[in-house]
Amino acid sequence: MIMLSTLAEIGGELDQVMGLMHRKLFDNLPIEQFITLFLCDLDPETGRLSYVNAGHELPLIIRTDGRFDGLEPCSPPMGMLPEFACRIGTATMEPGDLLAIFSDGIPEATLDGEDFLGIDPVKNILSDMREQPLAEISNATGEAVAQFLKGGHASDDVTLMMLRRN
Repeated sequence: MIMLSTLAEIGGELDQVMGLMHRKLFDNLPIEQFITLFLCDLDPETGRLSYVNAGHELPLIIRTDGRFDGLEPCSPPMGMLPEFACRIGTATMEPGDLLAIFSDGIPEATLDGEDFLGIDPVKNILSDMREQPLAEISNATGEAVAQFLKGGHASDDVTLMMLRRN
């Protein structure tokens, strides 16, 4: 996070920031390690969302009518390959649209390594509650994971970030 915040202060296009970060990660991470990352820039005036999805769990835009648009990967994970090619994806968020970015620990929540929560319960919560306060959506998602795990511990981080364009 320190590297990302430093690069954000320096500025530049998303692909340039990602390229700089990739080089540092590739040079310093053990060969079997890599990082998935979703980085975006939203213009609040126009709703234009520019993003780079480096192998991260598919972020979702939940439209006001309940439709989903996934923000597909634009590059491989960071630090995985010697060369890093990425493109900047674009989408438009209309007023009332909700952006949900979550770690794979949510759909991949599991007790036994065989049965997983999956994406459908998450999408149902996001769609059904899309007009509710973000804290309520977050709480409902966390409760769904906890109920699936039946009091057990998550095998991975459970992180959800959301943004609604007003």
